[in-house]
Amino acid sequence: MKLLKDREEECWNWRDEISPYAKDLLTDYREIAQGCEIHFNGDFGYEVHEGEDKHTVNLQLKRCTCRVWDLTRIPCSHAIKALIYQKKNPMSEVHWWYSKEAYMLVYMHKLQPVRGEKFWKVKPEHAMEPPEIHKMVGRPKLKRKREKDEARKREGAWSSSRKGLLMTCGYCCNKGHNIRTCPLVNEKIKNMGEGSSHKVQDVTLTTVHESQTSEQEQQFAQHSTIGDDEWEGEEEDEDEDGQPILRPKVISEERTRLQQKKLQRRPIGTRKISFKGDEFGVVEPTNLPYSPKKVTWKGKAAMTSNQLVAEKEKKVGKLKTKKARLETK
Repeated sequence: MKLLKDREEECWNWRDEISPYAKDLLTDYREIAQGCEIHFNGDFGYEVHEGEDKHTVNLQLKRCTCRVWDLTRIPCSHAIKALIYQKKNPMSEVHWWYSKEAYMLVYMHKLQPVRGEKFWKVKPEHAMEPPEIHKMVGRPKLKRKREKDEARKREGAWSSSRKGLLMTCGYCCNKGHNIRTCPLVNEKIKNMGEGSSHKVQDVTLTTVHESQTSEQEQQFAQHSTIGDDEWEGEEEDEDEDGQPILRPKVISEERTRLQQKKLQRRPIGTRKISFKGDEFGVVEPTNLPYSPKKVTWKGKAAMTSNQLVAEKEKKVGKLKTKKARLETK
């Protein structure tokens, strides 16, 4: 509203009948036209020399080969030279678009003042409804974008990044270093010999072998403490005829491990269905989770997915008809 008022007041202060922008261009073209040379053919054509360039001007069609007059509708320097040759005012050939009258007609329509927003009257039909939801192209994203430091769920447990955690050594079980930088391992490598090329793996293998041999020695010491009476009692496990008593067969550890693994696995079919036969010998299942005749689930009426979709479409159709009736009213 204020802009329209300011532009109209500015237009009233114009001294000429054309805009100041068009007048400034016209004065610049006049200065250039002073250095041009013109030749007339006696009809409507003019040949204007501007240095090494030559341009033709047609005053009847209001055209010049430089195309400045065609594009801006303000006479170019070549057209001004031709108009001065014909003793005409170049300002009279400026298009009406740049006139004061056209400018005033643009800004004559004003905006009226309005009251505050709390006094506005908004009708219900003017309210904007949200846009319709359209299915986007491509595969839908199932996971949201996570932050950099946010924990992630892997294999059923929340896990964070390992950054900042203290590592534990597999050799000495101390924190702050691993087996490669363990001081005990490095000392062992030095003791083995400075000239020999030993690695951390060799040291770990030797420690494992030493632990196994120590366990075997302990077991042997326990067996050695058993008294002679016990060994004699074992040798006397014979019947009256002098034949040894047969002991049960020893099962290998691999078979026992396989049996334990089979027990740990979850069985596929854990549900047991009891079958009862009638007097004719016909067998029918009694406690099935569903019945083949009617669609039920645990004794209650149920619906298939196709039936649910059909009912949903019916409800949507009823809502659309109600909305159409309300709009017509």
